[in-house]
Amino acid sequence: MLNAYTVLANVEGNPYHPNIGDLKGAMDSLGKAAAFASMLHAETSKDPEVLQGCARQLQARSELLFALSRENESESALQSALPLFERRLRAIQPSAEDLVEVGTVWNALGDQRNRRGADDPKDQDSSSAAYKTALVYMQRASQLEPNSEPVLRGLARSGMKLGSALVMLDPVNGYREETLALASLDQLPEPARSSQSSQTTPLSG
Repeated sequence: MLNAYTVLANVEGNPYHPNIGDLKGAMDSLGKAAAFASMLHAETSKDPEVLQGCARQLQARSELLFALSRENESESALQSALPLFERRLRAIQPSAEDLVEVGTVWNALGDQRNRRGADDPKDQDSSSAAYKTALVYMQRASQLEPNSEPVLRGLARSGMKLGSALVMLDPVNGYREETLALASLDQLPEPARSSQSSQTTPLSG
């Protein structure tokens, strides 16, 4: 039921998924998902499926809250989701897909910090820290599936985000990360490369 209500919420109103535009319905469904998450005791559970379900519910909540301009609550939900995602990785033999999923959430955290405090050097530094962590997960995924299109997209996005965040703080390393990201981008097939280079969605992976 936890997963079912999370999926329903995404369909109802999550702006980062195909949806019918019912934000209120989506928040109501996530409230029901959260109730099931509470019953599953994710904070102490060792079940990978429980950890993933609870983490995805929090991720969906973050995305909806961000769309509603409730940035502090949105970031808090992501910060609660990430330890669950990471505990799940430690409990399984993670696939490249698993690693890309967690890297994508770290990218989203970096995006939220970046949007919240674009003119604050401290926030820029916290954004770059999140992007660096995302890039580590994408690099781990690349070791498993170096030619995977989702992995190459993840490497490119993470590198471009990190390069952009570093450009004011550390221009040399910022340029280096942008160059490495472009190398990953060049390995994608042309349709995916064009889509990636025009990607602007703030919470995308």
